Amino acid sequence: MAIYFSLSDYWVGSPGQFVGLNNYREILGNDVFRQTVQNSFVFTGFALTLKTVLGVWLAVLLARDVRFKRLLRGAVLLPWVIPTALSTLGCGGCSTRSTAW
Repeated sequence: MAIYFSLSDYWVGSPGQFVGLNNYREILGNDVFRQTVQNSFVFTGFALTLKTVLGVWLAVLLARDVRFKRLLRGAVLLPWVIPTALSTLGCGGCSTRSTAW
């Protein structure tokens, strides 16, 4: 369905007509669209570079014998653990008899 809709001038409530690749020509000719795609690639490049550098730096740091090494490892895992723990606590409250829906 998505391919059919992309090749037609379909609007909600109207039957739509086949227009072929005109929609793609129109969007690729749009300066705002091209600038948005360029910005997306630039942002992705910077984000990947920064994450890679910080990840390697943190891996090297945690591989050394540093003071508070266990505390640092725990701090690295917190952003991964906290959302899971909070959602488990929230859903656990939904299943008790006193607070069940």
